[in-house]
Amino acid sequence: RGRRGEKEASGEPDKPQSALAYYTKAVREAVAAEAGEGAPSSQVAKLVSERWKGAPQEERRRYERVARADRERYEIEMQAIQERKAAMAAARPGRKSVSPAKPELSPRA
Repeated sequence: RGRRGEKEASGEPDKPQSALAYYTKAVREAVAAEAGEGAPSSQVAKLVSERWKGAPQEERRRYERVARADRERYEIEMQAIQERKAAMAAARPGRKSVSPAKPELSPRA
């Protein structure tokens, strides 16, 4: 993991979340309440996972659509960042955009 604030400074977007992650956000509090006060988070995560596996297809599809939209958002934002970086590199003549290859080491005899 990097230092706190490095991602914000680089301008990189948040990574896309999975359908399970969105489902977990939606039901975690209710599952934790059912599990009882002081239930370990590992137990709550296991219960959420079991619910996800047993969820009707219609409900799962809803979260999968949200995750797909999030993935598309991420790809669009990353493409914009790559285009911006390429434009900045092109605007700086005389600078190589790719670092030179490391010299090969000769084998020892």
